[in-house]
Amino acid sequence: MLRRLLLASLCLLLASAVLPMRPSVGDEGAQGGGALAGPHALDDGMTLAREELRTGSAKKALAAFKTLLAGHKDKDYAKARRQEIEELLLHLACGVEHKRPRVKDLLSGKLQSWSPEKGRIKITYTPSSIKDLDKHGGLVHLPARMSGPFTLEIQGSSYPRLEGKAPVIQFGGDQHPETGRVQNWRVEFGAPVPKGRTTKVTTEIIHSDGGKESTLVTKTGTFSKPDKPYKVSLKSTKTKLTAVLGSRTAAYVKKGSDEWGYLAFRADGWTQIKLSGTIETHWIESRLAEVFRGTLLEFEKGYDASEHVPEWLGDPLDRDESKPDRKPVDLVAALSPKEYDAYLEVDNDIRMEEWDRALAGIPKAAQAGVSEATCEWLRAQAYESQNQLDAALEHLTKVVALEPEFLDAVLMRGSILRKLGRYDEALATFQRATGVYAQIPSAYAEAASAMLYAGRPEDAAALTRAAARNGVYSPQLLTLRDALQKVVNGPKWTKRFEQKSQNYHVISNIDRVICREASKLLEESFEAFRQKLGFVERDKTRLFKVYLFKTQEGFMGYMGQLSEFMGKPTDKAAGLYTPLLKQLLIWEQPRRSDMLETIRHEGFHQYLDRVMASPPVWFNEGMAVYHENGKSVDGKMTFGHIQRSYVRLLSNRGLMPIKKFLTSGPGLFYEDGHRSYGQGWLLVHMMQHTTPEYRKRFQDLMDGLKGGNSFATVKRVLPDSLLPQLEKDMRLYLEKLEKQ
Repeated sequence: MLRRLLLASLCLLLASAVLPMRPSVGDEGAQGGGALAGPHALDDGMTLAREELRTGSAKKALAAFKTLLAGHKDKDYAKARRQEIEELLLHLACGVEHKRPRVKDLLSGKLQSWSPEKGRIKITYTPSSIKDLDKHGGLVHLPARMSGPFTLEIQGSSYPRLEGKAPVIQFGGDQHPETGRVQNWRVEFGAPVPKGRTTKVTTEIIHSDGGKESTLVTKTGTFSKPDKPYKVSLKSTKTKLTAVLGSRTAAYVKKGSDEWGYLAFRADGWTQIKLSGTIETHWIESRLAEVFRGTLLEFEKGYDASEHVPEWLGDPLDRDESKPDRKPVDLVAALSPKEYDAYLEVDNDIRMEEWDRALAGIPKAAQAGVSEATCEWLRAQAYESQNQLDAALEHLTKVVALEPEFLDAVLMRGSILRKLGRYDEALATFQRATGVYAQIPSAYAEAASAMLYAGRPEDAAALTRAAARNGVYSPQLLTLRDALQKVVNGPKWTKRFEQKSQNYHVISNIDRVICREASKLLEESFEAFRQKLGFVERDKTRLFKVYLFKTQEGFMGYMGQLSEFMGKPTDKAAGLYTPLLKQLLIWEQPRRSDMLETIRHEGFHQYLDRVMASPPVWFNEGMAVYHENGKSVDGKMTFGHIQRSYVRLLSNRGLMPIKKFLTSGPGLFYEDGHRSYGQGWLLVHMMQHTTPEYRKRFQDLMDGLKGGNSFATVKRVLPDSLLPQLEKDMRLYLEKLEKQ
């Protein structure tokens, strides 16, 4: 039975390497034949093959999968899933050739029992077998997060007599489900104190609520054997924590049923620790995954795909005649030379971010004969480039009403709905577009990228599969398929180190220490972000993903062709947050402090992406700079420290005109990046650290931006009538900071 359970744990990794196969939004029905021969049957058959691998043997699973494929020979719905099928065949073949690892061989402690279905474990460690454990901050940390009742028992050779040397057990790290504050408990057993013929030990249980500590209970009990072997324990039920000294209850407190976390301890002279209880299975699964990844990469070097992949799987897809080759209207191509010159003049102003001039030039274009629909299209582009999304949407609606066949307007409308956080409406718009224009690659590419930006990779995958099924290919679609694989699998590293905390999953090919440091820093920052920007509920299925690269080459290589969708990072970029993949990507800097500062800066972008659909670029970057040099004091992050380098830069180069700065899009903002970053920081810093009026405006700004209409919010909170005074106050504030 254990053998089968171990295989099931390994196969969780195998199954996770491919996106969910159940047809989702955008998938079509069977192409000819009965239901048994259609794509749903293929999907069910692949699920059964995986299940055979999970519960039986790799050899049987591979044979079953090949039989399955033979039953769907030459079907377009199978060829459309070529990449997924080839990857699954690779994993199955690897499973046949290599013995699956045993959990007990992967852990340094002595494993007594392990139930992957329930996450229940019993394991013992001694000082000579603590490779699994981490030492930092004066404590020994257990790597698994407790997710249910447990007992941690510590045995030692001699109970210390000195204060500060007695055993301590710490537990927690989860957020309170209502307040969002991090909860921790610390049990301090205390030094033995002679009292007549007896010895007393005072046990305290201290609770930390978001960094604010309070002693919940102090209890003194008899302890008969100082300087002798000892045993202390911490036991947890769903609602109670109990400290045990020897065989007696030393103290206990109540806790919330949803409050769990990690264990750590300090115990001089400890000889053995025993852990039994319920843990999150990720710790074991990640160890299995690490071994399998290395095995798979080595196996792939000599793997002959032709032994397992049928030739027909690579054949071109047949044209789907049920999807006619319908061509959209091209408003620009229909213009006369005179009309085109008038159109081009406005279009150039938009590209140069001269929006007032562009909008003023549209009536002149209409007088030159440019159609009403084309003029509305120009207005939509002008407003969209200023992030005036509601206004752009209004004009796009007019364009589509006048020219329903103008695909560019339909796709932009879907993208704007996505930016406004109206994801279901956006998807419905894209579905209609790909349904009507089934042979247009840009329709699928725009739709799939928008769904990735919306954090809905399953819908993006369904759209790319629909494109392949209809025989539609393009470089953009191939890049998006690569992006989908990155969303699921991340970088292809042979050696991976991981740290999974309550809100973050940090993965690196550097070392485990940097994963732990980054995780701690991000969790501390998360608490501060939550208090300022609003609560983001914990979602075990959607932890914030963080990848830390050993080299800049690895970082740049991972980005690959994705720059087409998100811009190419410069050679000086130490890292970035990609909203396309929803991943934080950082490469190792010579100075660890610089790397951690970059992690905090980009981590803010990652958090803000969950809170605001489309904030102005100056706010996004200014707030990130504001938070990048935070300092941790007693587990709390403090922000707002002066950025001296930006003060000097702005003093030397001056400020950009405030109106132009507030309405700048990404192109203009990043053109003079350092000055723009500095001015963004100065503005958000001044609004938070000067007058009550500015602090109130800043809070109104944040509240409004959460609604999605960033341009209207900025105009309301910082109206044109205020801008002269705002610009003057910023210059005075800069002068004040220079003198500090």
